[in-house]
Amino acid sequence: MYKLNKLTFENWFSAYNQELRQYLVRKVGEQDAADVLQETWLHLLKLPESYVVQMPRAFLYRIAGNLAIDFGRKQNRAAINLEEDDDFDKLPSLQVSPEDQVEHYWHYERFLTAIQELPDTRRQAFLLNRMQGLTHAEISKLLGLSEKSIQRHIMQALAFLAKRLGD
Repeated sequence: MYKLNKLTFENWFSAYNQELRQYLVRKVGEQDAADVLQETWLHLLKLPESYVVQMPRAFLYRIAGNLAIDFGRKQNRAAINLEEDDDFDKLPSLQVSPEDQVEHYWHYERFLTAIQELPDTRRQAFLLNRMQGLTHAEISKLLGLSEKSIQRHIMQALAFLAKRLGD
């Protein structure tokens, strides 16, 4: 796991900049690769220093790839030369932006960390109920506890997660 900071950024830039540039040349062409690459690094710089990345190379490729896709879409729209092109830019995108993807990933990582902090029985009851859709009765049979106890474990897990993940 890597926390984002100036040193991490500099190390990643040294290690991956040329590789990402070559990847982007294949994706968007020689002329536009530098611009998309610069946007990639800017996206990384916008993340908070507390942000944690597990696989930096994959993370950077994901950002660069998404930006290349966005760039390609913009190029295609320009090539079609629609008169109402400005109106299309105002429409909300159905595609999740790289920033939103990063934010969703960050929330997911926080959720997984919080789940791991739950006691074993509470975590099992919560996951069986909320992730696998089992009823309290089914969980009760699986874990050998009363339905009331299962209900209490799930409620305590929800309260813990709400407190732990509340922004």
